[in-house]
Amino acid sequence: MADSTSLTVQTYNDLAALQPLREDWNSLLADSSMPNIFLTWEWITTWWKWFGQGKPLRIITVRDGSKIIGILPVYIGELSLFPLIKLKAVLLVGDGGPLYPEFLGPIIREQDVSRTESIMAEALLEISRECKVIKFSDILLTSKMISPLLTCLKQNYFVKESGGVYCPYQPLPADYNGFLADLSPKRRKSLRWMVKKVDRQYRVKLECFRDPDSTHYAFERIIEIFKKSKRGQTSNQGFNRMDYLGFHQEVAKASAQHGWLRIYILWFDTVPAAFIYGYYYDRKFWFYQTSFDSTFYQDSPGTIILQMVIESLIKEGAREFDFLRGEEGYKYMVARQERQTTTAVFFGRRGLAYLAYASRHNLLQFIRKGRSIIPKRLWARKNNP
Repeated sequence: MADSTSLTVQTYNDLAALQPLREDWNSLLADSSMPNIFLTWEWITTWWKWFGQGKPLRIITVRDGSKIIGILPVYIGELSLFPLIKLKAVLLVGDGGPLYPEFLGPIIREQDVSRTESIMAEALLEISRECKVIKFSDILLTSKMISPLLTCLKQNYFVKESGGVYCPYQPLPADYNGFLADLSPKRRKSLRWMVKKVDRQYRVKLECFRDPDSTHYAFERIIEIFKKSKRGQTSNQGFNRMDYLGFHQEVAKASAQHGWLRIYILWFDTVPAAFIYGYYYDRKFWFYQTSFDSTFYQDSPGTIILQMVIESLIKEGAREFDFLRGEEGYKYMVARQERQTTTAVFFGRRGLAYLAYASRHNLLQFIRKGRSIIPKRLWARKNNP
């Protein structure tokens, strides 16, 4: 195997120039140690179209001859220190706007990580000269792709790391009966009662939309349900935002062309009662959002659709259900494991910017601890054994 001296680096500043790399990008991601939907060509380029325009793009690529073995998508954005006080910073593409994807970072073929890390870090340091600050949000330190890169950066920068969000997940067995057997007797009994109750009242049907032609219809149903949900009636966020909705409609259609999209609609008679929106990629279900019509609250549509979706995914061969960020109690009714992301901010020196960011971080941590003595995730896990 050639050593790192045979590698070359090219940085792209224009997304259009990257078009010839589209297939190589997804192929490289599939061969990496942690493929995920948020690093696919479809997600990254659609995010840039909707939320990155006007910002300086910097896509680092590492080649061994003509073969691409590493990609790091970053751009020049802003790091907020305090209200109205911001610094220019190198950010990961996908970080910013109304979206909160997890597990961002470099894409490196697993067997090439040790060869690629130092040359990729050098390219990143060169870009960071424009602003002296690098921020990696919602990364997974256990990732074989990100950890070596951070080690290289720490040799040149001062770093402030902070715990990010908890992402519950559950490995899935080979059959649905095995999944049910892992639940507590109380939980199984409750599920059977819920299902019998709605079966007596409605004609219950779960419908899955996954092809490009059905995407528009599926999002019409999502919006219909979301506007009748508690959040949809009281918030201007989520699918009530035009940019948020527009992005998801476009990325969903692009992903559907690869067979990744999964939009599940639960029907009570002829009324759409609940939805689960996510992606089936690398034999994992990446759970993005769910809502239900609040008029059906007493019928537990959220619980019922979750169980029906899990059963459908197990039949499809899924090996994991990743709930992604969020410590909601209903997730811990299913999930027994969790990952925690990290945010790492690198400063060229321990100056005022470093001290200001550290002070802000410590203040926010103090406020969060003061709001709750018992973290939500611990309460949820305790009450959903």
